[in-house]
Amino acid sequence: MKAHLIVSTKSIALFVLYIFFIPGIVPLGAQINVETLQITGKVNDFSSNIVSVDGKSFYIRANSRVYSQAYSKLPLKMITINSLVDISYYKIGKLFIIDKMKLLDMVGSGNYKIFTGKIKKTGKRGVQIGNKNFLLDDFTIKIGLKLQKTDIAYWRNSYVTITALKNEAGNWIAEIIREGITPSPALTTRLAE
Repeated sequence: MKAHLIVSTKSIALFVLYIFFIPGIVPLGAQINVETLQITGKVNDFSSNIVSVDGKSFYIRANSRVYSQAYSKLPLKMITINSLVDISYYKIGKLFIIDKMKLLDMVGSGNYKIFTGKIKKTGKRGVQIGNKNFLLDDFTIKIGLKLQKTDIAYWRNSYVTITALKNEAGNWIAEIIREGITPSPALTTRLAE
């Protein structure tokens, strides 16, 4: 009986050694595909940790970020059937795991404002038009060839139209930023607020 226990203990030790300490060997169950994908659609069904959007099921984990256009953190009870959401997710095996889910709660509301003008300054997470600063987030829609560049510094001196919302902290969040045509000098007086 004692010999059997020793053999079992060695077997367990070898198993643990195989899983955790042999470099270059990854067990099949530990392989993860980490490509991030994105989908926008309406919520068809919602339970405590599963959201169905346009017939596809997504899992919410404890570290999934859930927020909205108006709030930086959102309780899950605010997600209802027919809510419009934008989800960035990744796959683990056949499961779709939510990394970020943004409730598009302000779409169609009167809380949007539109600003037009020349970008005076750029920063890591935003731009300045006139005396207003606009923050960009992961879901800001960028329209125009120059705006598609990853380096925001190239945006300086571009004329743009920004559709923005003011968040709970009082910051303007750019929902849509569209590159525009350089206006005539007669129009530049009304560009920035």
